[in-house]
Amino acid sequence: RIRGKFFINEELAVSSAFGISSQYIRSIADETSDFPFDVFFPSDKEEPAKSTNISVGIQKWLGKEYTLTGELFYSKFSNLSMYKDSLARWNDFFWIGEGDSYGLEALFGKTGARMTGHIGYTLLFSNRKFAGESFPSSIARRHTVTAVLSLSYGKWTLGTAGELAAGNPYTPNGKERNSRETEPYFRLDISGSRAIGEKVVITPYLSIINITNHKNIFDYSADETAKKGLPLIPFVGIRGSF
Repeated sequence: RIRGKFFINEELAVSSAFGISSQYIRSIADETSDFPFDVFFPSDKEEPAKSTNISVGIQKWLGKEYTLTGELFYSKFSNLSMYKDSLARWNDFFWIGEGDSYGLEALFGKTGARMTGHIGYTLLFSNRKFAGESFPSSIARRHTVTAVLSLSYGKWTLGTAGELAAGNPYTPNGKERNSRETEPYFRLDISGSRAIGEKVVITPYLSIINITNHKNIFDYSADETAKKGLPLIPFVGIRGSF
């Protein structure tokens, strides 16, 4: 991987990156299943999965505390794996295919003693091609907006993080592969903590994931019944440092 950054002046910089990578532990996905995890196999007989990545970006400093960043990216994939719809032989599990991803990212960020955070937007196009069939990747959300904010006052720290995104492509019963999208994804988390002590610091904290209790749809069953994700989840804990 090669990455470079050039400062045009004290407030403006451009950057570029190029990289080639190989994955010798093969990750096999099922583009039509609601199973949320990939299965991994060693690439002992097949060529490893490979990717070529290129990106160009620009960064603008707006005073001492604010930055504006934009980046264009493109990735080309080869020797990808996907489960076959039906198995001809017990050891004939998957197709070998290719794909690509491209898009842009924009980020507006703030840093400071008491308040830090950012707002980001990603536009993503991601496609796969197996056995002569091209279709959108099941993990690609076309639009994603994220926001993170952290406030510090004395020994108190409050934080929140939110995400709003387009749905994931999925395959309706009897339709073309990944030809529809689930409903948009939304999640809002909050957290709070207070440090106690000087030399030995104990920090109790409370985090609430998905505070709006919005049960995002991650897939649909064969009869188009929505399969929903997790509800509101609270966490309580203690951290220590010395």
